[in-house]
Amino acid sequence: MLRRVKKYISDQGLLDSGARVLVCVSGGADSVALLDVLLRAGYECHVAHCNFHLRGTESDRDEAFVRTLCATLGDRLRIKPEWIINGGIPLYVRDFDTLSYARAHRLSVETAARTLRYGWFGELAAQLGCQAIAVAHHQNDQAETILMNIRRGCGLQGLRGMQPKAANSFSEERLAGSGEAIPIIRPLLCTTHEYICHYLRDIRHIDWVEDSTNSDTNYKRNAVRAELANWSKKEIEHLATLGDRLTSLNSNKKERYMKHYGLIGKHLEHSLSADYFARKFAQEGIDADYRLIELGALWEGIPADLDGYNVTIPYKSAIIPYLDHIDGTAAEIGAVNVVKNGVGYNTDYIGVIESLKSKVESGQKALILGRGGAAKAVSYALKVMGIDSEMISAHDEITADLTQYDLIVNATPLGMYPNEDTYPDMNYAALTPRQVLFDVVYNPEETEFMRRGAAQGCTVIGGRTMLYAQAEASWKIWNSAE
Repeated sequence: MLRRVKKYISDQGLLDSGARVLVCVSGGADSVALLDVLLRAGYECHVAHCNFHLRGTESDRDEAFVRTLCATLGDRLRIKPEWIINGGIPLYVRDFDTLSYARAHRLSVETAARTLRYGWFGELAAQLGCQAIAVAHHQNDQAETILMNIRRGCGLQGLRGMQPKAANSFSEERLAGSGEAIPIIRPLLCTTHEYICHYLRDIRHIDWVEDSTNSDTNYKRNAVRAELANWSKKEIEHLATLGDRLTSLNSNKKERYMKHYGLIGKHLEHSLSADYFARKFAQEGIDADYRLIELGALWEGIPADLDGYNVTIPYKSAIIPYLDHIDGTAAEIGAVNVVKNGVGYNTDYIGVIESLKSKVESGQKALILGRGGAAKAVSYALKVMGIDSEMISAHDEITADLTQYDLIVNATPLGMYPNEDTYPDMNYAALTPRQVLFDVVYNPEETEFMRRGAAQGCTVIGGRTMLYAQAEASWKIWNSAE
């Protein structure tokens, strides 16, 4: 086990010799084995444990077990490094009110827990100066992931499964000095859960705790895990290493298949996304296509051959329950406009910042017309820019005192092709030249909302810059490492 994992770390370039690493330990067999192996391999291990308070006394039992493990495991090392004090491995425990977070952000409990833990892992790793965040995914987990991707419908990207080294999509923390993102590493992808249990029980004689919810087949992954229980060790290894073989092929050869992308929405006659990406693909020699996919409802099914896709009205919030998880920013916004391999992201807010960065200043006040996914992204972007904002519905006449706002944003479809004669119903005569009007609508290029603001001397900004900026950010996500 030790030799196998050390070789895998070296072959995959996961860690430098003796590096400081944050090891995520739940108390289960996999994470306990991960910690033991990394300690024996000479890495400076700092342990992170999350208590989500979802399983009553079992959650507290797990925390107590990990505390005892970290207090005693260092004593088993033949050569004790100086960073281990009184035999204790540095341990950091975080309590989460997971159910409240899930309700507040309209997430499943699974997604909420994932978002909370990986966000904290990123923050803690940055504070400690860790080179990486080590998690205990193994070949059984890899097989489950690939099977779930196949069932959902995926291209070659999905068949690659989890990568040995990947970006932490829930955190933007970076290493001090180098400025590099702190990656998630999976040193145990070279072995199976069965061998991990054998290693702990028969070789190292180390205990672990069992999570009773692992047998609950109401969770999608547990249902797949129950099916894999009937597979042989060799069959699991074959499926799990499919990802490694495809990754190797992808890194040594240019992919020779056409990639497929698209836009999911209900009415897409207004969209310019297909034209934008067609020009991009032609200019950059990219073998890919981008198509518009109108769905009357999400349950009608998203095409299985997409390598990535955008989401537009009215599905930016509605799609969240259909995803495996969403990154931290999208969770805070409460809307998704980019999806890759079942993971939701939000790049709309990037487009908003690009559109407004030279037109508004921190400390100003904004009024957002609309309450949908676009409005949520605008609200988040303004918060990042230090601008206070209020969000109101634009379905009825807007009676707010417009003079108190420096910026007014139309984040509704009003004015969008083919309904160019529509616009938010507000007192345009009250507007003054000091104010800025921003319309997220990009087709037509100039909307009636903008024309009425310009007539009052306002600075007006259309949605084209936002469209292009979010599209380029989407492209970066689709082409990033897993």
